[in-house]
Parts: sequence; C-alpha cells; structure tokens
Amino acid sequence: MLKAEKTQGCFAFDTVRISVIHSPLIKLGADTAICSGDSLLLDAGTGFSQYQWSNGVNVQSVYAGTAGSYSVIALTVEGCRSYDTLAITQLFALPVVSLNQDSTICSGELRTLNAGSGYAGYTWSTGSNSQSIIINHMGQYAVAVIDNNGCKGADTTSITEMLPAPSGFLEADTSICSYENLPLKATAGFDQYKWSTGSTASAVVVKQPGIYWLQVKDSNGCAGKDSIIVNAKVCPNK
Repeated sequence: MLKAEKTQGCFAFDTVRISVIHSPLIKLGADTAICSGDSLLLDAGTGFSQYQWSNGVNVQSVYAGTAGSYSVIALTVEGCRSYDTLAITQLFALPVVSLNQDSTICSGELRTLNAGSGYAGYTWSTGSNSQSIIINHMGQYAVAVIDNNGCKGADTTSITEMLPAPSGFLEADTSICSYENLPLKATAGFDQYKWSTGSTASAVVVKQPGIYWLQVKDSNGCAGKDSIIVNAKVCPNK
C-alpha cells in the first residue's frame, strides 16, 4: 500500500497485492544403478502444464534404460518452474546361468543340475531354492537366480530321452574244475570295464569258484553291473 501527499492535506492512495504461487516440487529420486535390460520410470508428477525432458520428450513421465543423467523442467499454467535431475550411474550385468543341456539320461542315473554359486537367491521349477538339484527322470527343468544387485538370470534344460543301462551282459552261471582256467567276458563290447578282480580288461581268466561281477560303461556313458556265479564241479583227475 502506498500513501502519498502532493500538497499539504492532499493525499493519494494505491494498493497492490502480491501472491506467491508455489510450483510443485519434482522428486525423481536419488541417483541409482539398474540391471542391464531394465528401465526406470521417471515421473515429474502432476500440476504442470508443460514438461521438457533432457532427452527431448514433453510428457509427464519417461522410462530410462541407459546410464547417464536425466533432467526435467516443468511449468505450471502460471508460468512457475520446477526441475530435478537423476543419474543412472551404472548398468549391472545380468547373471549368466548355464545348465547342463544334455537331453538324455541313463536309466538309474542321478544327474546334478547346478545353477552356479554366489547368487543371493535360487528358484527352481521343482520348488527347490538350493544352488543345485538332483534329477533322475525326463522332463523340463528351469531355474531363476537373483544376484546381490537384484539382477535376474535364468536358464532351462529338458531331458527328453531315457537311455537303458547295460544289463545281462555276462553269460549264465557255470562251473569249473579245480585244475581249469575259465575265461569270463561280456557278451557285448563296452567303453569301460571294471571287474571284481580289479582288472579293467574286457575279459579275465579265473581259476577258482566264486561270484564275479563286472561293471561296464557304454558309448552313451551309461553304467551297468552284472555278475556270474562260478561253481565248483567234480572232474576226473587230469
């Protein structure tokens, strides 16, 4: 308000009212890091008539998915201005999970699927939350992991074929004379042999009665075990 005296006793008056309009605050949040492939929603909020982002967009909110600085200036209908800036400081690499992709499994085999160590959490399609699971049948198996940065990775593998384990590959039980040498061998060829005698040859020669077993592994890596009983028999003197 202004009061002015031009001459003695003569006054002039005028008043002006000033209202301060407060522009809404913009809070984009604190600087942060995100996982590769993720995006962060940046929202300048309501109460503005115009928005101008540093990437040239003119809307209320934007998605940011690369490292860098993001700023916005917003104007109200009265022409008041608000602004804020947020920086995405780093893109964390996603965890890389690599499960065994062998689609076959030997009958009776136990296979371990390992998602790798060092993660903060594991979620398997079987319901397990451990680093690894043990499987022995066909099906699809999936795992999702989360690391200490909150980033997620996943992998899937399928077992589509059950391979038969070698069996019945030794001949029928037999007998041996006290002075005989009896050769024992498998009725089929295999990649690996392990006899109860300690031999790893494809065939052995035994000289006395007993129970002999052979453990083999075929070209598919499937293991099997069979045994033979060698009985003593009465023979004419040599």
